[in-house]
Amino acid sequence: MPSHRTAFLREAVESVLGQTFRDLELIVLAERRDEAAAGPLAGIDDPRLRLVGQPEGGLCGTLNDGLRRARGEFVARNDDDDVWLPHLLETLVPRLEADPALGLVYARSTQIDARGRPGRGRRGTPLPVPDDPFRSLLLCDATSSITSVCPRRTVLEVGGWRGGMHQDWDLALQIARRAGVLFVDEEVAHYRCHSDNVTALDPVSLREYTSSRRRVLERALSDDGGGAAAALRGRAWRNLYIGEANQWLAVGDRHEAVQAWRRALEVDAPRMATVGRIAWSLTDWFLLPRIPGARDLAEWALRASRSPQARAR
Repeated sequence: MPSHRTAFLREAVESVLGQTFRDLELIVLAERRDEAAAGPLAGIDDPRLRLVGQPEGGLCGTLNDGLRRARGEFVARNDDDDVWLPHLLETLVPRLEADPALGLVYARSTQIDARGRPGRGRRGTPLPVPDDPFRSLLLCDATSSITSVCPRRTVLEVGGWRGGMHQDWDLALQIARRAGVLFVDEEVAHYRCHSDNVTALDPVSLREYTSSRRRVLERALSDDGGGAAAALRGRAWRNLYIGEANQWLAVGDRHEAVQAWRRALEVDAPRMATVGRIAWSLTDWFLLPRIPGARDLAEWALRASRSPQARAR
């Protein structure tokens, strides 16, 4: 846990220990266990909390260490600067208990800033093809990492988290190839954007960010061999490039945004559908968040007007 993030750690820990679903263990992996215990976590006396010293070994190594130490049937992660709402586990765990075929359940999270004030961002969206989670997650990274709950055995079976900035999308893709994935349309967490996290992108870090996403998608397409992914390759790359364009616009680089749109138009996907997706993504990314309630209404209308087959286009 980098020292500059300790200011948010106590709130993150208390949000987990304050769950209405009480039967849990919380493993906090800290670079300096004693400092964390004496500092931001001082005075928290809860037998469900285990504070473990963790040498710096990268995020995936830390997550996998926590996975190995966990004793519960289900696992979830909360980053040291994010906040679970009290009903997160009570909302999601029963869905997994009721359906053994599920390998991942997730819900929505919304953005807050360093002071806890709400922002316009939101993560966690419905699967484009609800009955085909692998296909859905190839087409878009629909999940929200801090609202995702999985059976521990499932995460172990797929080998846990792998390297890269987008390790949660990679894990979701691995699970979706083997098990069911369910979206619950409720807000259950807040993710925090501030100057020291990956969501505060600048042009330099955005290049690493987009490169990492490309590696995850290419690995998923390659791992699937000649399976369902083959027919989706063009559309998957198109959607990824359109997302890149929006992020380049967000950091003020129109040249890179145009290059990303060009790549989206060059892949093997219907051109008019690509133009439509570019127009919709710009509306969704930049306009709808500025109009209260507009995104919810637009998502409802989109779901109501499309058949499951059309959602994959």
